[in-house]
Amino acid sequence: FMVKSPYEGKELDLHRPYVDDVILVSDKGEKMFREPDLIDVWFDSGAMPYAQWHYPFENQDIFEANYPADYIAEGVDQTRGWFFTLHAIAVMLFDSVAFK
Repeated sequence: FMVKSPYEGKELDLHRPYVDDVILVSDKGEKMFREPDLIDVWFDSGAMPYAQWHYPFENQDIFEANYPADYIAEGVDQTRGWFFTLHAIAVMLFDSVAFK
């Protein structure tokens, strides 16, 4: 994934290891770095129903009102990774499915 860099008109490669050279700054002025402890991109995607609400740490009421999802649409090529992970996490947490 290449993006136009504001630095000297150079393109910026956002893949590892180059993305590690990108340092963002928070509103508080603190440096922010890429999270190195990534289990798997599909696992992280499958955790989306929980992560989007920061569940279970907060927003339990919003999460419970929206989970499981009514419908999820994705390409057949995503079935093994994303759909499987959605359901695997749902079974581990709730002994249920991730979408109706």
